[in-house]
Amino acid sequence: MMQFQHCFLAPSAAVLSGLSASLFTRQARLFTALALAIVLAACSPADPGGSRVEAQKELMAGHAEAERWAAETLTQLTLEEKVGDLLREKSLTLATAESCTGGLIGHRLTQISGSSDYYKEGFVVYSNEAKMDRLGVEPRLIEEFGAVSEPVAEAMAQGVCRVTGADIGVSVTGIAGPSGGSDLKPVGLIYIAVHDRLGTHCRKFVFTHDRGRNKERAAQAALNLVRLRTQEEPGA
Repeated sequence: MMQFQHCFLAPSAAVLSGLSASLFTRQARLFTALALAIVLAACSPADPGGSRVEAQKELMAGHAEAERWAAETLTQLTLEEKVGDLLREKSLTLATAESCTGGLIGHRLTQISGSSDYYKEGFVVYSNEAKMDRLGVEPRLIEEFGAVSEPVAEAMAQGVCRVTGADIGVSVTGIAGPSGGSDLKPVGLIYIAVHDRLGTHCRKFVFTHDRGRNKERAAQAALNLVRLRTQEEPGA
């Protein structure tokens, strides 16, 4: 079984590389583009010699630039949209098993209209008992390695695929904070695993001491790992 583990002190380079920030909706980007067009129209300088033709050329160029920028911006997809498009394109299904993110991954996936085409089911397995009862995580793994560990994250991803029949399963377990950390397992420690027909792949992240940000970054990282794995999938 192939396993990969990487540790990051900050998620920006590994998680957000090449991706548009999912915090902005398409409507917000459109509003920004329209506002830019208005500013460009209002601020286009007239020719010092009073040439109305030159001023009109500059104004038209400003409008064209705004329209081009708006078109490029509106074609950028959020991460959950990218994941959804890949899953639909390859006729694959996804299930989630979340602990510290508390359902945030599932929430983001279901923000996309038509996500029922590929998103089968989601579990919020916050307690150790839930991980064992719902996903079949072996008690010995939790006893030996702890709930926040690579073996448990892998077992969660494997379990959610087994229980739901999904092609891909993603799991998240970690310490969101601000309490619960230790020298060995600090606040912000997150394990994310993805299971598919090619095997189980787990990565380790260390984020911040801010609970809200840790949950958001963990959800972002999980979706990005699903995106990367789905790109390698041959399809159903």
